[in-house]
Amino acid sequence: MPRVLVTTPFPDWPLLRQTPGGKGVWEDFQFVVNEPLESCDAWVVYEEVPERMTVNVPPDQTYFFSAEPPALRRYRECFVAQFRWFITCHSVRHPRRLDYHQAHPWHVGVDRDQDERAAWGYDEIADSAPEKSGLISAVISTKAITPDHVQRQRFVSMLKEALGDDFHLYGRGFREIADKWDAIAPYRFHLALENQRLPNYMTEKLSDAFLASAYPFYYGCQNVGDYFSEEAFTAIDIHKPEAAIEEIQKAIQEERDRKAAEAVITQRQRVLDEHNFFPLMVQWIRERQTNSPAKKVELLPRKNRFKLWCRQQTNRLVAS
Repeated sequence: MPRVLVTTPFPDWPLLRQTPGGKGVWEDFQFVVNEPLESCDAWVVYEEVPERMTVNVPPDQTYFFSAEPPALRRYRECFVAQFRWFITCHSVRHPRRLDYHQAHPWHVGVDRDQDERAAWGYDEIADSAPEKSGLISAVISTKAITPDHVQRQRFVSMLKEALGDDFHLYGRGFREIADKWDAIAPYRFHLALENQRLPNYMTEKLSDAFLASAYPFYYGCQNVGDYFSEEAFTAIDIHKPEAAIEEIQKAIQEERDRKAAEAVITQRQRVLDEHNFFPLMVQWIRERQTNSPAKKVELLPRKNRFKLWCRQQTNRLVAS
């Protein structure tokens, strides 16, 4: 059984819960997360190399996923050059950049009051059929780092004024919750707003809504229709707040969620079995297997800028 090492800067996050039974197995691949391995068949790094690391792995089976959008983080060319494949929404130069969503880990089902322990995983979410007693919710924070953060706050305030007590707000600065599931699953509609609007930047904000069987009003990924059926959500533009609020009110009045109930359930299944980190990795590894021999591969953190730059220049000289 091929082994895939997954390295993240989040040692306590229960990523393996996104596999059946939480066993880290997808098809015939075994995934190992943040554990010391001397060798593996593929090495996937999500967001950051926590420390200098060395593993025996086929060099053409190293992958890097960016997690933050350009408005919040920059990834230097010399850093991503360490990896054979770069999955991202960024425009950083890389010879094998894959412009695709970054398979952000789900947040629903994680109890943050219990040291990020998995309350629910793949199996429980797949079997769920939440009852809908509330109308519409949003999970947001009071962050105001980017222009979209600022506009998000303004838009949410305007929507709250328009919808009144039917619109429930959760998150830092509002109603605190331990598990995001409790802020989405009881509601028919959910407002999902990304940190930035650009192609291929689609996060758990949308997938969490589908997993909890809520109909999303969505702002963010410009090509979201490449990933999910447009029948199952309504795209809005928070920079045109009056038109967006009018569209939300119209959708609620039309009971658009009930008309699209089957489509939403279909998208939930796609989150579980298609746009989930693990099936995506299995697909990409299969497509890129070359049976090349394993070699010692050393990866460095982003902070080691000078060493990364020197390595990149050396590799360019060797290649020329």
